[in-house]
Amino acid sequence: MSKAIPHSYGFKWEAVDVSRLCEHKGHVTIALTTPAAKLEIRVTPSGQFRIEQVSGGKGAVKMEGGNG
Repeated sequence: MSKAIPHSYGFKWEAVDVSRLCEHKGHVTIALTTPAAKLEIRVTPSGQFRIEQVSGGKGAVKMEGGNG
């Protein structure tokens, strides 16, 4: 089993780096960075997700599932 390697703002786990970016008025933002793409995920105070692909090719991120 692989181990996560902690750093100042998160951890590196296999091909993904998970980092906390900021908090503003109850909204928290984290980043998921891989060699193929970077996502920034903002969570609202009510628990909703806002996801933005900030780098990588169009095919680097595939959404699965969902409730319509």
